[in-house]
Amino acid sequence: MHRIAQIFLFSVTTTLASSCADDSGPPAVATLSLTLATPGFDACYEAGFPNGDLHELCGPVGEISVACDPRLGNVRVTLRRTRSVDERQYDLVVADPCGQAGCALDVGCDTGPTEVVFALANDRTGADWTDSHVALSAGSAGAKFRTCVDDGEPLRLLQTTPDGPRHATALLHFVAAIERQYPATVFAAAPVVSCANNVRCDLALADSSEGNPPDETPSLRQASCTDGTSLSYKVFHGSEPHPESANHESRYLTIAINLDDLADQGHVDCQVTHAATLAAAPIALGAADVFPVLATYGPLLDADGAIICTELSTDDYTYEDPAILGVEFMRGWNLAPLGETWRGVLPLCTSFDGAAVTSLCD
Repeated sequence: MHRIAQIFLFSVTTTLASSCADDSGPPAVATLSLTLATPGFDACYEAGFPNGDLHELCGPVGEISVACDPRLGNVRVTLRRTRSVDERQYDLVVADPCGQAGCALDVGCDTGPTEVVFALANDRTGADWTDSHVALSAGSAGAKFRTCVDDGEPLRLLQTTPDGPRHATALLHFVAAIERQYPATVFAAAPVVSCANNVRCDLALADSSEGNPPDETPSLRQASCTDGTSLSYKVFHGSEPHPESANHESRYLTIAINLDDLADQGHVDCQVTHAATLAAAPIALGAADVFPVLATYGPLLDADGAIICTELSTDDYTYEDPAILGVEFMRGWNLAPLGETWRGVLPLCTSFDGAAVTSLCD
């Protein structure tokens, strides 16, 4: 049994009062309106303002008004989740887009409404899937990262020729369970392998030569690295009936990376970065939006060029390491987390609709 993380959306809307050009009129006021669209789930957020006032908003709706000075141009508010109403009841471990330190948001004074859309993820136990999954509004998804087999030996899977030897392989795996009656698409970032000495290898997912029949082995690809070397890899993708539900289908996107290429060419201190999510529409982040993705920061080779042995999946009971594989958040430019490293994720500009991988990247 694995955990399942559910993604909920809520919006924060600030509505500013009319201009205070007329000193005899009412003062300018910034109003913070919190609306939670979370069926069966409530949360509490603390809103802090520059004047030191702290306000807690709980439940599906809350509203605060504070005075603002149009001459200053902005009102700074810090949003921090203080608790979830039903955390004890369901034994939840919530992944918060703002983190423990909160998020800072600049709200214009007397310039019109400002809207913030958050995504909140909570890990819920009791999900009976073949892999651990994260539940989103468009379906559920899971991720795996592997460089070794169970006995600690390198995973040897990738072949550069059909009858050639198998090479040490790193696997990035993303699978989504989608209800057949609802349209949904996987949005992914092109994996990036980075090594010491500023070496970078970009692994394209989309390829104009794709369109292989489901049973045909994908062709080997070559990624050019910034130091003039190359890295071979394969991209596997397709759709199949879901093993647990006739109303769902499973869509998978798997990248196999040749680790022997990296080691044989003398690369050290290597890792791969990748991110993917599932959505009912293209992801277009606004000024203060947050959207969750499954992100991988997978170690490949150590300082001596030896393979770093890793095998884990999202929210696995036996081995959890959110620094390698977990829920990350894409953030709009006007919403900044405080006091924590903001790595972010690569642009999710490649789409997979169950049949074809299409690049939307510039």
